[in-house]
Amino acid sequence: MNNIMIDFVKTNKEALKKLVNPNFIYNRFDKFYDNQYELIKIEANNKEYYVHLHVEAYTVKLGLYMTKLPQEVFEALIDFVFKMYKNVDFIEIKHSLNYHNMLKSANQWTIELPNSEEEYISSRGKKTRLHLKQYFKYIEKDFNVEFKTFENDIPTEIVSAYYKFKKDTLNHTYKLPEQEYLKEFQITKAYVLYLDNSISAISFVSSTDDSKEVYFENFSYNKKLSKYSLGTIITYYTIKKLIEEKYKTFYMAGGNYLYKKNLSTKVNKTFSGTITRQKGKHILRRRIFQFGQSDSFYFLRLLGLKLKKRKKKENCPLEINKNTKCLMVCPHPDDEILGAGALMIKYSNNFDCLCMGSSGVATPDINAKDRSQLRIKEFNEVMDAIGVKNRWIFETYGKPRFDSQMDGHFEEYCKVLKNLKDYDYIFLPHPQDGHHEHRYITNKLFKRIARKVGVNTDSKVVFYEVWADVKNPNVFFDTSKDGFLYSKKDFKKYQNANSKLLGLGDETLLNLKYKILSMYDSQWCYNSMFSVHTTRTKCLNNGKNPIWKFRVEKISRYL
Repeated sequence: MNNIMIDFVKTNKEALKKLVNPNFIYNRFDKFYDNQYELIKIEANNKEYYVHLHVEAYTVKLGLYMTKLPQEVFEALIDFVFKMYKNVDFIEIKHSLNYHNMLKSANQWTIELPNSEEEYISSRGKKTRLHLKQYFKYIEKDFNVEFKTFENDIPTEIVSAYYKFKKDTLNHTYKLPEQEYLKEFQITKAYVLYLDNSISAISFVSSTDDSKEVYFENFSYNKKLSKYSLGTIITYYTIKKLIEEKYKTFYMAGGNYLYKKNLSTKVNKTFSGTITRQKGKHILRRRIFQFGQSDSFYFLRLLGLKLKKRKKKENCPLEINKNTKCLMVCPHPDDEILGAGALMIKYSNNFDCLCMGSSGVATPDINAKDRSQLRIKEFNEVMDAIGVKNRWIFETYGKPRFDSQMDGHFEEYCKVLKNLKDYDYIFLPHPQDGHHEHRYITNKLFKRIARKVGVNTDSKVVFYEVWADVKNPNVFFDTSKDGFLYSKKDFKKYQNANSKLLGLGDETLLNLKYKILSMYDSQWCYNSMFSVHTTRTKCLNNGKNPIWKFRVEKISRYL
């Protein structure tokens, strides 16, 4: 198979994106990355293959989940990606059916769904059929049994019950708000078992509107009723409903669980991991710098390798003077204070602030619209208190989801940021922030804005932390009265000196930051989070005044 043609789809992309095989959720990057993906078309041996591609920094992700390409085509695809993306060093692949020596193998369970439940159950072993019959008999004897199906608009109470079950059974805690969890994992249906009108077991599945292939996202059940085998019951009921709804393939993910072995019709050996452009010590060094250097020197010495030290610049990557222009981009009112409030207080004349959405969430005491108006009012009061003159906030409340509403403001964002090239520093939530909307703004939405209106190639992006720590910070800001910015190198000297903070007085920047944050009265619940923030950052300075961390990068690397 020498005649292999590979190229990007430039026309009719919307229609052709559905031709990936298999056409299910984890091969459809348009569902996860909006328009930030490419569609690759491969022609070989009179056949066509389509693959979704997404780029993140130095990594390309390929949508090859449960995809079997001719091996020559697979290898040609890898070569094509490295050829087209000169700055990319890694290709990330999950559960491909093609072998590569850099990928690790694992099992993936699948059910080829028949036309009827009877046909499916007859294909199971005698023992499995008997157990299923007994499980249903026991719960029908002891409880009033009811199954319900929820599609698209899945109630929050269902996800809350699921969170509780996962905490009780596996001690797993979800940090995402309930509705954001549904969006993050593209969950389209929930199957729920009620025993005596109480939620007792839940399963979630993900699918696309134009496909009959569905993915088993997860399930859980009430641990107190574990003797009734509710996990197996809800899984079987899910299979039964998918057969009724005429789905063809049910992907049950991996693992060595007995229920998957009993209920699945097929197991595949798949390959996952990262393919690197270079082999050997050079890529190892790059990996170490990318993910941190803890124990890395010792590890490399065992391999007989030396880790080259990077030349460290003497100057701090973040330097603000009277002529410096900074843009703070915050997803919601209060994120700007949580992430960089002390810095904004000290350099208020240097900052403009764009708040992407007012995030009006209804509570028992106030409706979504009124909550949105209250948060807009609080935002403007905070900007007045700090002294930020140029600020913009856009309204988001109720439905549809807030990121969709933000997309609707895209042209307005571009209009107010028509002078984006004037800014020396652009502050954004860091790309691995714990909040879904924060990650969406940094990794997708603001990139689209920047590419449309244009940026100054000499400007820099400053990533700040809200819901998770900044990885590999290179700028540290103390919150004393005077406030000092330190490079990573200088900060180590500052720590080792073990001296008192310069300018530390009764009214520190930290205290001012806390006072400003308290002006967001509608967000009173986040005061506790700020306390955690403060405690966490104190450890950087031996328990003294907290140090806030940032990651500064060139805008070209970010885009």
